[in-house]
This record gives sequence, structure tokens and C-alpha cells, in this order.
Amino acid sequence: GQMAKACVKLLQYCITRPEGADIFWQLVQTWFQSAEWTLRFRAVEKVTVLASFLDIKQCSGNLLLKVVLSHAFIHLVSHLEDVCPAVYERTRTSLEDMDHKVVKFLCSCLETQFDLVVN
Repeated sequence: GQMAKACVKLLQYCITRPEGADIFWQLVQTWFQSAEWTLRFRAVEKVTVLASFLDIKQCSGNLLLKVVLSHAFIHLVSHLEDVCPAVYERTRTSLEDMDHKVVKFLCSCLETQFDLVVN
């Protein structure tokens, strides 16, 4: 609990540093697009932990964090259709157990990302 919370806070900070968002973006993409189901399973767990310990107030005012979080969240949601039953089931239970406030915030991140792309 405490360690994960501290690590998420550090990760949020690192994402805002030069190159941090690009590195995190590439890691998320690599994890979720892996042919190995174990890597996809761990990706689901990592994004779930990240979402569970997000400091929503800190993220709300930071456009870069919102864009990066939307990327991670859309990959998470897309794995509700994973070919591997273990990955699908872990994704489903993770999303069901996620705090409603966090899901609402992550959906707002997706809206922000959509607005940026459309404009």
C-alpha cells in the first residue's frame, strides 16, 4: 500500500520530466502489445495499481499526465477483448474493482485526449 502509493507519486513526477511521457508511452505500448500473455497480464496489473493510487488533484491540472493516463487506460480497456482468458479476466475484475471516481477521472482524460486530437 504505502510503497505502491509512493511509487505512483514518483512515476507521476517522472512522466512530467523531459522525455518521461515518451518513455512511459512506449513502455505501455510495448507491454500491452506483447505476444506473450504474461507481459500483457502484468501490464494490466501495473496500470491497475497506477490507477488505484493516482493523485487525481495533481493530475487534473496537468495536460501531459492526462494524455499519458488516457493512453494507458485505453490499452487497459481494450484488453477486455484479449484472446487469453487470464488477461481478459484480470482486466475485467480490475475495472470492476476500480474506484468510481478514478474511472470517471480516466474517462475525462480520454475526453481531453480526444479533444486534442480533433482540434
